[in-house]
Amino acid sequence: MIHPHSILLKLLLIIGGLTVRILATPIAIILKLDSKPRTRALIMNDVGEVLLIKPITHINQWTLPGGGYENGESGEQCISRELREELAIVADPKDCKLLGRFVEPRPLLTWRLDCYKIIIKRTTELRPNFEILEARWFTIDTIPSSAPLYIHDVIANHPSNR
Repeated sequence: MIHPHSILLKLLLIIGGLTVRILATPIAIILKLDSKPRTRALIMNDVGEVLLIKPITHINQWTLPGGGYENGESGEQCISRELREELAIVADPKDCKLLGRFVEPRPLLTWRLDCYKIIIKRTTELRPNFEILEARWFTIDTIPSSAPLYIHDVIANHPSNR
């Protein structure tokens, strides 16, 4: 016979791209959020500036544009789609160069980010959709201190000749 105190209840819920695991015992409830991999784009223009966005979900923070994978998408296809949807930037997936995988710690979870470098002209028209409050070009030395630390890692580690 299984003792009631040793029963472990597992519920999986999908909420906005997050898998929420609730592990319940009579003694404790543990909530764990697992992020699915996401993409981010280090978009640089022909004069060396970096494009940052202020998403509606984090109105006080500048970050790199990007989003979650859809079923069967490669990273290059995902970032190309996200840029088209969020900013009306047309980027050919073959022009999206993987810089590496980075992490962005958040409360209760850590985002796993596949970061791609894309170069566009400074004159490219940016048309942010409803998910983006603002999009702005920054020189590397004027990136706001409120930007997540992974952005500084991405910029510091990107090869300038790629």
